[in-house]
Amino acid sequence: MHLLRGVALCILWCAVLMVWTPRAEAADTTITLRSVGHAPVDMTAPIGLGEAIKIALAKSDALRITQLDIETGKIDERTMWYRLFPKLNLVANYDVPVLKSGNNGTVYKDSVNVSFTTGTYDPIAAYIGHDASRVSVKLSELLHVIAIQDMLEKIGDAFIDIDTAINETAVRMQLVDVMSGLVRYTGKRYSSGSLASLDYKLAEQKLAKARMELRRAVRKREQLAMSLKQLLGLDRQENVIFKTSGAMQGFPLDEDLNQALQPQTLLRKNLSLQAQNLRARLEKYNITLAESGHIPKFSFGIRTPDPLSNQQGNLPYYASIQATMPIWAWGETLRDTDKARLTHESAQVKSKQLLIKLQQTADVLRDDLEANTEAVALAQTMEELRRLEATRKEISYNAGNAKYEDLVAAREAAINAQLDTLKAQQTVSTARLNMRTITGSLIDEYVQVNYGELEKD
Repeated sequence: MHLLRGVALCILWCAVLMVWTPRAEAADTTITLRSVGHAPVDMTAPIGLGEAIKIALAKSDALRITQLDIETGKIDERTMWYRLFPKLNLVANYDVPVLKSGNNGTVYKDSVNVSFTTGTYDPIAAYIGHDASRVSVKLSELLHVIAIQDMLEKIGDAFIDIDTAINETAVRMQLVDVMSGLVRYTGKRYSSGSLASLDYKLAEQKLAKARMELRRAVRKREQLAMSLKQLLGLDRQENVIFKTSGAMQGFPLDEDLNQALQPQTLLRKNLSLQAQNLRARLEKYNITLAESGHIPKFSFGIRTPDPLSNQQGNLPYYASIQATMPIWAWGETLRDTDKARLTHESAQVKSKQLLIKLQQTADVLRDDLEANTEAVALAQTMEELRRLEATRKEISYNAGNAKYEDLVAAREAAINAQLDTLKAQQTVSTARLNMRTITGSLIDEYVQVNYGELEKD
């Protein structure tokens, strides 16, 4: 009677679980892209930043890896959900006696026994593990968004570098023109005998140097474009044109940068901090799992009659219920719990350290931005001064009051000042891009991710 009551309780417990856990089913991914999506891109037209992001989302292997991690996490979540219900195992035993007969004439026969069993069943640990797996899926989704953000930052860096290289190429072409004019001028004077051969060779070397620097700038631009194609998942030989004009003036800072760098804002907007907080939540589940080691575990089953039973007539089928309760394990369960608590505490400390590190990085970036912005203003001022000096030398040369070599030197100095301005602007643009990554505004503007359930946490 007690045995039948136990079987009934087992069946009732399974039914309660089936009604109780519909919300524990494997959840769909909570990460969707609102504005970028996977719309087709016209590869024959110049590709801007938005189109490059679309291509990366569709073709980049780096983003494909994190997408596969999400799918793997969802499978693990479904696996943990199925563990909420008992398994059913078929067990067949075939026993052969070592002695066929005893001294008293008893004959021992082979024994065949078939049984069904659930094995060890731990619904509490399964439920805790399933909740942890849901957080793990959210973490994998967030890591995918972080991968998109990293990809976007790399694309932004590439656009800035290519835009800089294009402008540098145009400036160096001006330098080649200036040095070509110098070679023509000195060549005429050398032919007329009014200039030494050493001065003519010096002009030729300056032209050769200017042409070499121009070729290097062109090659650098081509290499940057090729690297960007590889980053997006395009073939190296694919003929595409990137529309990078104005990239150095892009990526403006947040209107209220001080508010964007507040700890509360960073905790809400910075993706790395959100991911670390999810890791800390996962470690907290491990504490509960370790504590569940003190709870009894169950197994249920039914087996066929024992062929060696000495009972006469119909032999009974046996239903079995087994409960296993840890009594003494030399402190293993307690050590597991203590270790899980320490690991959780370590994850919380890492979250605090990451916040401090991000604030320090942001402070350094802000100081660098101020210094580099001043450097850009200084470089632009020097560029204007050099340009005015070149204009003054040209006027003096046309009036016959300055040498042509002095005019060339002034023009060369003005061109070098332009190159210095380009480098300073590139540094500021990269710093602004990095700052927008830290504050989380970069991904919000260019990709617009719908975080779904993550926004509720």
